[in-house]
Order: sequence, then structure tokens, then C-alpha cells
Amino acid sequence: MAVGLRTILRLSKIERISYQLKQSRLLCSSLDVSNRFQAAMNKVNKLKEEPENEHKLQLYALYKQSTVGRCDSKQPGMFDIVAKFKWEAWSKLGDLSKEDAMKKYVETVEDLVKIIGVQEDTSTSSSGSTKGGDILTSTDRGVLKMTLNRPEKKNAITVDMYADITRILLDAAKDDNVKMIVFTGNGEYYSSGNDLSKMAVNSREDLEKLVHSGRKILQDFIDAIIDFPKPIIALVNGPAIGIMVTTLALFDTVICTDTATFSTPFLATAQNPEGCSSVTFPRIMGTSKANAMLLFNEKINANQAYECGLVSRVIPKNEIDSFLNSWLYSENGLIATGSTLMWKESKKLMRTESEKALLHATNNKECEVLAKMWLTPDFAKAMAKFMSRKK
Repeated sequence: MAVGLRTILRLSKIERISYQLKQSRLLCSSLDVSNRFQAAMNKVNKLKEEPENEHKLQLYALYKQSTVGRCDSKQPGMFDIVAKFKWEAWSKLGDLSKEDAMKKYVETVEDLVKIIGVQEDTSTSSSGSTKGGDILTSTDRGVLKMTLNRPEKKNAITVDMYADITRILLDAAKDDNVKMIVFTGNGEYYSSGNDLSKMAVNSREDLEKLVHSGRKILQDFIDAIIDFPKPIIALVNGPAIGIMVTTLALFDTVICTDTATFSTPFLATAQNPEGCSSVTFPRIMGTSKANAMLLFNEKINANQAYECGLVSRVIPKNEIDSFLNSWLYSENGLIATGSTLMWKESKKLMRTESEKALLHATNNKECEVLAKMWLTPDFAKAMAKFMSRKK
């Protein structure tokens, strides 16, 4: 039977309405994904901890795919280490649609929030702390305790942390209420040394800028330790690596736990000794042992560090708090019996002006060579290997 014109028009109207409803649903769905994507980007900035490199690369790639689409750019050169890894991560997404990339971005952020959590308040009550609490300070009866507080990163030191430690040392040197400093780490590690992931940049020009500023900040940090007029004690609570080992020779005494290890992997990272260790280490442990550590990546344990004179005492890990309290705060402890004037005058005799001049000159030369090393292909290759391992 023939279909009437009215019926045809009615069916066309229903189809149009159905089509419009379908388009409306698609638009709402698209808007919902876009809104969730924007919310997820905001959450990334509020994560309690910095994500691992693998997650950062994943987020970068999904963001680019969501906003730009398929990766059609050329592969970066050798010195553009970070750009190279970003390019690879983005390229792997292929023809993934922008909407699907947004969904995956949201899912990734939600997973990170479950694992890491989101900051509600980034302020800290500890005086002298960096934002987020990377360095914690507390003062008890004249003892300023400075604690590296990035346990999830093995207390790796960033440029900002160097600047903050330097400021704390300079302020404490002039503060009559501070009698001494105890420097330690939070968690299993004392410190894994420089945060090399912060050395990764997108271009040679950016690297040169970072090297220029990084050299000065590092040199100022070491100079502040050299010049500190009061006792400064290192409490090495666990493994120590790189600059956080080499600078130990500048402290007035070093105490470590039986879980501590000491390594200076300059060969593996294509860097040179710093922290004045090119002078202090041969003096303390002899040329052969110093070379084994500084040139050939030899790691030593707590007892070996004690035997070669790098540390003055080894304490069982579970007894370190009770030892420190007794040593510092008991009736016959350092604070009750010690004299700030005696310590300051004695340090002047033991680290004379000529000795300080030698250390400052050594620090300057080491930092000068280190800045050159950071710009070499050897360092770029070491960084690529490091980033690949972290990835």
C-alpha cells in the first residue's frame, strides 16, 4: 500500500528529532569529557608528590594528543633529551582520537590521585622549609635540625633546595640562639645526591642557562658549609650518594647508622668530584682509597667509612634517636656542657683563613669543571641512560 505524503513528512520529522537528540547527546558527552579533562589538568598541579618520569611522559603525550592530535613533528636531536622522550611517548599514541586521549588522560590522573593524593594546603609550619616541606627545620635547646624531606625521591636535592639550605646556613651563622646544626634525611636514605631529572631540558640553550645558574647555586651552597662558624654535624641515616657524600668531609663530625652506604658515581654520570672532595678525600683516607671512590665508583659501607676516617661513629639504626638525645641533651651532653664561644674559636684554629681560602679555591675550580662537563656529549649520553632507566 502506498505511503501517504503526510506519513512521509511525519516520519521525516521523527527522524530529524531523533538525529537532533543524538547530536545533542554527543555534544553533551563531548562537553562532559572536555570538562573532566580540564578538571584533571587542575588536579595534576595539586598532587602531593611529583609523579615519576613514566607518568609525566604519559600525561604529556595524552595532553598533546588531546589538544593537537597525532604527532607529526620531527624527532629531536641528541642534546634535547627530554624532548626526545616526550616525542617518543607522543608518537606511540598514533591515531588515537582527541576524545579518547582526553579520557585516558582523566583515567591516568585519577589513578595518580588514588596513589599520591591531592594537596589541600601546601603551607608548612616548619620554619625555613621549602614549599611542600622539601626541607624541614626545627630548633631544640640551641640545636637546629635540618632534615631533607623527599623520601619518595630518596631525598634527591633540587636547585631550590640548595638555595634554601644555603639561606638557612647563612641565617643560622648570625643567630645567637643557634649553637649547632644537625643535618640528616627523612626515611631510608640520607640523600641520593643531585636530582638529575631536573637537569633534563629541551634545548642546548636552556641547558646552558641551567648550567650557568646551577653552578653558582651549587658553589654558594658549598661555600656556606666551608664558612659556617659553629659545629655542623651530619647524621647519615642511610645510603648517601654523590655530593651528599663529598660534602661530608666539610662537616665537623659525621655519625652514621649501620645501614648507611657511601658512593660517588661520577664515572657513571660523566661528572667530576665536587664538594672539595678532590682535596679533602685524599687527606682523610689516602690517595688510593679516595681515587677508588671518586674515579672508579667504589661504594663503601658504614664500617669501611669508619675505618677510613670519613665518619667518626657508627650507630645501630634503631638506636640513633636515643643516642642523639643522650649525646646532645643529657646532663653531660654537648648542650649542657658545651660553649658556643669555645666551638667558634676552636673552628677558627682548625680551619684557618688560609685553609678556607684553599677550600674556596678548590670549590670554585671543581664547579668550573663541572659546568663544562654538563655541556659535553658524555654527560648527555649519561643523562639519556639515566632518564631511560627512570622511564
